[in-house]
Amino acid sequence: MTVPSSSSHSVHEEVVHASNGHEERNVPNETTALISPSPRTASRRTDKRRQEIPERRSFYDFWGVKILFISISLLAAISVVALVLLILNTGISSIAQFLPPHRGSRLLPVWFALISAWISLSAVTLFGTPSALTRVSLIASLVLLLLDIILLAAVKQLRRQESALTLIACGVAIISTATSLGANYVVKNLRDKEGIPIRHGAETVREAELRARLYVAQENYWSNRAARAIKVILSFILTFVTSLVLFLITFDICLTAIDSSVVPPFERSRFHSVQPDPAHWSFKVHLACSGPTSMAPPPDLLNATTSGRGKIRNVPTVLYESMRGVPGSLGGDWVVNLREVGRVGRVCVWDRPGYGFSDNGPSAEMGHVSNALWQALQHEGEEGPYVLVGAGYGGLLTRLFASRHPKDVHSLLYIDSETSHTYFLTRARHNTFFHTHLPVLIAPLGLSRIASLVKNHTPRSGRVLANTLQHTEWQNPRLLSTLLQEQYLTHSRQSASFRDLLESERQYPARRPTIVLSSGERVSKESAWRDAQKRLWQEIVDEKGRVRWEILEGVGHDICAKTSEGAVGTGLEACEKAVEDLVWRD
Repeated sequence: MTVPSSSSHSVHEEVVHASNGHEERNVPNETTALISPSPRTASRRTDKRRQEIPERRSFYDFWGVKILFISISLLAAISVVALVLLILNTGISSIAQFLPPHRGSRLLPVWFALISAWISLSAVTLFGTPSALTRVSLIASLVLLLLDIILLAAVKQLRRQESALTLIACGVAIISTATSLGANYVVKNLRDKEGIPIRHGAETVREAELRARLYVAQENYWSNRAARAIKVILSFILTFVTSLVLFLITFDICLTAIDSSVVPPFERSRFHSVQPDPAHWSFKVHLACSGPTSMAPPPDLLNATTSGRGKIRNVPTVLYESMRGVPGSLGGDWVVNLREVGRVGRVCVWDRPGYGFSDNGPSAEMGHVSNALWQALQHEGEEGPYVLVGAGYGGLLTRLFASRHPKDVHSLLYIDSETSHTYFLTRARHNTFFHTHLPVLIAPLGLSRIASLVKNHTPRSGRVLANTLQHTEWQNPRLLSTLLQEQYLTHSRQSASFRDLLESERQYPARRPTIVLSSGERVSKESAWRDAQKRLWQEIVDEKGRVRWEILEGVGHDICAKTSEGAVGTGLEACEKAVEDLVWRD
């Protein structure tokens, strides 16, 4: 048997060395495949699974989003500045000269500025958290604001009273709401595009689920999602409250538009455009003058100072100034009744700025009001002389009017009148927020009007002639804003009203016939009031001008009112007799 040599092994296996001596390869044998398999490559699906989830891109990297954010921020800043100025305007009359014309309630522009600031600040703070509920609320707010501005521009009286200031404030609120709504849509679309790499980069549902799990597994995903949910809820609450407030404001504006058709109670009512200093724009006041300037005295008039009974003679005009919080159209009805029954000649009653049918003026200072009355009388063609009748706070206005126009004064009647000692030396109460400030601030929402419609069915004229005697002042925002100015601007010795009164005292016609009627209830209960009435009689009225001072026992501050049963009481009889005595006094 022959042993194969070592060379025979090369038939089955041979190692071939390369020239460099480092590389070697296997020699093909019977088990070697004729065609070598191609190298295995990773599948496209596996590569996609291994792709990293794309990083989130910040919203602020887009120029459109940057422009929207800057625009909303500017609107927020403008709204906040406007809100501060308008709030100051409710109490400081000098602010009005820096603002556009405004003849209505000073509170409605405040609410529009507040809504604009509220919406824009909410949009800036919660910019990256859009939601469908927020968009629905913003759309509702935008629709209500558009309805408001249409009403303010279409209704003649609203257009005159609210004027440019309210229209501008409402317009800014519309722009803020529309911009916030647009930003909400833009951010929502960008958020929708975030999921496109996850949903559209997968070929199967399972692969999409895997990519979603990788996305969810990112750091702080769940905490960010919880924070976003809280912001979405907060954004909806803020915008929903705004929509609710706008609904109430719109309802109140509709009521005001309906009330604008109320006709004044007197046939001879006129609206005169006046512009007393320091007003920078004109406004209209309601003045009603009627009756003859010459007539014969009533046959039953028993007055020792009256001569020439039965003969026609010139008679002075009775000019009535109502107490605080009561329109002259309402408080002076008893004076008008004297003219209707032929007891006196010509009678004039008017509504002070902000009262009854009159527009709001830029200031409630006494000098401003007195000049407005004088201009209205000049436009009416009244020449006087006047029997000045002042009740309560109207007594102070009567004194100032008499001091500025002493030659036009025939005589004076003070009906439980305020004096400089009771009004200016008594500090106004500044701590009655819930009693005074809060009802004034929420007046444009019309809550009291809605309540009166449901409970008492208050007529339209009752809202226009709202007053403090019947505790209905909350139904007239113009009256409320005027009362606020009267209380905090004129109720001080540092006020322009006090200075005007002191400066004009030297021209006061102290020798003109004067009657003083005082409430017996207040005189007996308030020593300060008793001393003030005595000082009015002894120090203001000259001895030659004193006709009489009557203290009416059992009669309250509203001396000339009828009794609760509608009868003529002791106080009303005294008021009527005093006016007749002065009119027919020689």
